[in-house]
Amino acid sequence: MSKIIFFTGKGGVGKSTLSALSALNLSNFDKQTLLISLDPAHNLQDIFQTDFSEKAKTINHKLSVVQIDIEKQTKNYLKDTIKKMERIYQYQSAFSIKNYFKLLKHAPGMEEYALLQAFNQIIDEYPEKEYLIFDMPPTALSLRFFSLPGNSLVWIEELSKLRKAILEKKEIITKIKLGKKEIETDKVNNQLHVLNKEHSKIQNILKSENSKINIVLNPDDLSINEAYRIKKSLDDLQLSVFRYIQNKCISDVDNQKIAFKALTVPFSNIALTGLDQLQKFIKEMQLTDTLKQCIE
Repeated sequence: MSKIIFFTGKGGVGKSTLSALSALNLSNFDKQTLLISLDPAHNLQDIFQTDFSEKAKTINHKLSVVQIDIEKQTKNYLKDTIKKMERIYQYQSAFSIKNYFKLLKHAPGMEEYALLQAFNQIIDEYPEKEYLIFDMPPTALSLRFFSLPGNSLVWIEELSKLRKAILEKKEIITKIKLGKKEIETDKVNNQLHVLNKEHSKIQNILKSENSKINIVLNPDDLSINEAYRIKKSLDDLQLSVFRYIQNKCISDVDNQKIAFKALTVPFSNIALTGLDQLQKFIKEMQLTDTLKQCIE
């Protein structure tokens, strides 16, 4: 199984840069690496000075980059959901289900469900990669992403209980009399089982030893305080922080501002853009070992 590394933190702390440097460093050691942008800002395009899409683009012989289009993923998620509903409820035209789904794309939670779907696809499509490096969105969306599998499993369990109670009374939620009631009933239960399996799989991946969550912060009170809040939220989800990485450090004094041990990455006086500049920064700042600690 691939090792999965997440870089999360407050917007602007340098998650994209650190994920790019870490992925590039891995490729320098001949590790098959895929770098994935889940951040709507898509800063990796600017960092590597090239366009990316949902089709893996080769950076060097060991490193490729994928950029997830959240809006496209949301549309795909809704289309898939409509198809599933049509298969389950053959009488769906009576409810004009498609009309309701026009509103769903604006509903809370769609972005994180789309990200979760994209994450699952990446896991399934690139089993040959030794490392999957995820450049995460800013804090709020990242935490909703991490919490979604567990929250969904709670809902699925309750829905399964509700479905069981309905079956025991031989009723259909919609109150519509159908000649093939039992067939419809089986499809609903089957779909709940599929959803339970999918979310359990992702929950197990996130909690496995192969998955590591890094919190990136800067030597300023805002990002430090946000790092504390992220850790507390991850603790509540029973997910562990692997490393704290303090980016853009100017002096050793910066590292004394935080109450936990952190790796440090120095401030760069020039923009870290372009493959040559990234490699030069790793070499001149002797970051090879530091970047390895972000993943090992």
